[in-house]
Amino acid sequence: PFSVPLGAIKEVEWSDGWIPFAGPDEQNYFAVDLDPGAAGTRGQVISFGADQFVYGSKRYVVAESFAGFLGFVAGLFATGG
Repeated sequence: PFSVPLGAIKEVEWSDGWIPFAGPDEQNYFAVDLDPGAAGTRGQVISFGADQFVYGSKRYVVAESFAGFLGFVAGLFATGG
């Protein structure tokens, strides 16, 4: 798997530094990343899960922080998005 942006998320199957908190299903998650890659930021919110291994999907930095993630979600509610 590759991360977007490149190098922001460690290229490992699992890290104890990933704290899952939500997901669209039982195999894919959003997590607070306390163990980022060299180009990442501690506390960033990432996507990860089975889709990387089954379909070759990329992992994404969804937000630079948990607060940023909550702001993004609040914006979706505010705009009906």
